[in-house]
Amino acid sequence: MRKILFLAYICLILSMLSCSAKPDADTRETALSKGFTMLDHRQYDEAIQYFAELAQKDSHYQVKLAWASAYAARAGVKIENIYNFVTARPGDIPTLNLRTTTSYDQQVAELLRNLARYSAVWAKIPSVSKSAREDLQSAVNVLRGEEIPGVHLYSATLQAVILKSVVDEGVRNWNLSQKKRICLHDIKPYWNWALSVLAGIEQFSIELEGAFPSKKELTEARKNIHRVREQAQSITLPEEDQCF
Repeated sequence: MRKILFLAYICLILSMLSCSAKPDADTRETALSKGFTMLDHRQYDEAIQYFAELAQKDSHYQVKLAWASAYAARAGVKIENIYNFVTARPGDIPTLNLRTTTSYDQQVAELLRNLARYSAVWAKIPSVSKSAREDLQSAVNVLRGEEIPGVHLYSATLQAVILKSVVDEGVRNWNLSQKKRICLHDIKPYWNWALSVLAGIEQFSIELEGAFPSKKELTEARKNIHRVREQAQSITLPEEDQCF
């Protein structure tokens, strides 16, 4: 009997310790403020490392948001301005169209024109360098799996910057390539790139839908993007080279 009581006592102590080890709101706020102070002093690497270690102890979404914000700060992106833009205009997702009956060079050109429409809608969103995009992608990865609408919106905002930059760069290079005769071996890299961007846009639409679950137009936009992506994936470029 004494042994049973002792084991019960140990279990009770362990239970109490596990509960007390879980950070409460005040403890979390204090811990977060230390990392934000690093950001205020532009100690971005240190802040990223600090929040990463903090997230190992406390996986609360606020900690992950702070961690993601540290990556965004190192990328040099002022999220608050873009965040307000995305919040104010969540329905500005262009409808995409893709005809599969045209020649391969026309299909690529049409797909890139579709992608360029996103760039036009996001004119106020800055384009960033490759290294900055890598930081923003790391931030997106940190937030993946969270189902809080605010987290979805923050992730969508980060992805908008990534996509805007990638699309601008790709379309600019494509336009330069149009000044000469183009062949399939020139087209294929752009086609594969465009498919990857479509995947990113679909993920962006999923995040935006999660941020505004009551907006049915976002659901329709996501379905439209998915349909166009499937259309594009169904197109197989021939192995033999052709020039246009």
